[in-house]
Amino acid sequence: MRIKIITRVFINILRKLVCVGNSSSFHLDLRKTWRQLQNWSTPQTLICNFLLISISILFLNCSKKTTSNEVLIPSGWFWMGTSEEQIDQILQKFPDYTKPEDFNREMAHHVYIDSFYIDKYEVTNEQFAKFVALTGYIVRGNWRAENADNARNYPVSELIWDDAVAYADWVGKRLPTEAEWEKAARGGLEGKLYPWGDKWDADKCNNVFLKNESLIRKRIVMLDNPSFGPLPVGSFKPNGYGLYDMAGNVSEWCSDWFHEEYYSASPNSNPQGPPFERYRYNKVLRGGSWLDRFPALDMRCADRSYFQSNIPVPTAGIRLVRDVSKTVNGRTTTKLNRLVSEKLITEVDFFSLIPNTITISQDVTRFAYVTRIDHKLVVVVDGKNQKSYSGILEGSLCFSPDSKHIAYVARQNEQWFVARNGEEMMKYNKVGPTLIFSPDSKRLAYAAQLDKQFVVVDKEEGERIRLCWTSHYHV
Repeated sequence: MRIKIITRVFINILRKLVCVGNSSSFHLDLRKTWRQLQNWSTPQTLICNFLLISISILFLNCSKKTTSNEVLIPSGWFWMGTSEEQIDQILQKFPDYTKPEDFNREMAHHVYIDSFYIDKYEVTNEQFAKFVALTGYIVRGNWRAENADNARNYPVSELIWDDAVAYADWVGKRLPTEAEWEKAARGGLEGKLYPWGDKWDADKCNNVFLKNESLIRKRIVMLDNPSFGPLPVGSFKPNGYGLYDMAGNVSEWCSDWFHEEYYSASPNSNPQGPPFERYRYNKVLRGGSWLDRFPALDMRCADRSYFQSNIPVPTAGIRLVRDVSKTVNGRTTTKLNRLVSEKLITEVDFFSLIPNTITISQDVTRFAYVTRIDHKLVVVVDGKNQKSYSGILEGSLCFSPDSKHIAYVARQNEQWFVARNGEEMMKYNKVGPTLIFSPDSKRLAYAAQLDKQFVVVDKEEGERIRLCWTSHYHV
């Protein structure tokens, strides 16, 4: 009788645990286990198997938590800002620091924030390179893919504020308000100085003035000084919400315009920053960076910094948020999303990919793009490298309507030509970027220059059909 009671108790507990599980196959295994439980005859066997199943469920849930790149920040009130007493405590420990004259801009006040999702990590160079390669976005800051190739898992920087917004729009997210950022940085600790508590700990953030020799070897070379620079994202332990690098490494752009007196007039619920009409140049930066002069002051959760939004900042990066009601929708084309979802272009190295060259057949079964290999440009068709060239005309790659043929304009040394299925056709002085297949996919038309004459060519067997003195043509 006692064994039956114990069995029923364990079965009920397992049923509740299953509600936490997320795998349908795991559910089926547990249903079999329930049936087996009813046949177990000894408490020892029952308890051992129950523990094994419980541990499996816990591992399943832990793996689910660590695979997501976002954390839900709960809604609620929190103390935003700092007090003069807290500043004085820091200055007592660091007498060489200078007391900020404008610490009143961080006056403590009570703020309510709606719940939102925030990324665990700062946006990396690799993620930003993918955005640039797929969209052809022209970066207005100083960031360049070739310069960041050796630092793929490092936070992206050297961007202006508009670059950060463009990336956020593409992934369907946004920059945080500085109130959202501070609530997330505190990690659930009320009124503390740093993301980890009140006690300053130089081993929990990246800053060049901390003279941490063990970290210097990990830094990328920036500003021509090997001891300067950020570290890979996630180099330090997370705060209470599971967010990494909320202090140091790179400071992070916020959506707010900056004004030092804003706290005295800001609303106590979801503040969005002052109006841009009056303060159109400076945007808020939060979190401190690897180059801030007084790290124990600049790494505080409440520290407010700013920079002109139209100037690239080598010490500023991006961390994104989204509203709870909004879903993520990367703004690639529908065809490209399908290719990505079907894992047809997972092998693309977005650092070497030439922007604006990804081409997809009309039936979305084939794709091509141009990549850089050993200082040469190579056309990749369906994941296979074709020939290498000195140059390839941007925007010239195109598939035929039946998806069986691909054509593009390439250059070898100083000679331009049209290539069809990798085979070079007639050579020209110049070739226009527009290649047009006939509806039956048998003929190819384009404009070219040959011996100072503009030529409209219809390629079936390579013959030239007409000479003219104008570059305008119709097919």
